[in-house]
Amino acid sequence: MSQDIYLAHLKDEEFHMDRSIYVVASEQELHFKQLFRILEMLGFKQSSKCHHLSYGLVNLPSGRMKSREGTVVEADQLLEEVTKLASQQTAQRHPSIKTANLMRRSRVIAWER
Repeated sequence: MSQDIYLAHLKDEEFHMDRSIYVVASEQELHFKQLFRILEMLGFKQSSKCHHLSYGLVNLPSGRMKSREGTVVEADQLLEEVTKLASQQTAQRHPSIKTANLMRRSRVIAWER
């Protein structure tokens, strides 16, 4: 908790944040409610601009994703891998597809909704 209190202070001091979003697993919900309340009690002006964006557990082949231990998948890595898989599957299903069209389709599959 003390590390998160200090981190909130540093983020505000260095970046003059408009909003601070903590993207952390839902199992940490109580921790962040307590953190934001403590920040408020300490007179931290930006406490009302802190938000916990929770998500379910993410299991990787190497185990659970834990940012503090460095076992994370970055968005760029994920999009690159999805693009690669989309390209492989599209090429397999459409063997005569031209390379430029294959790459365009793969990016559309990976990046667009």
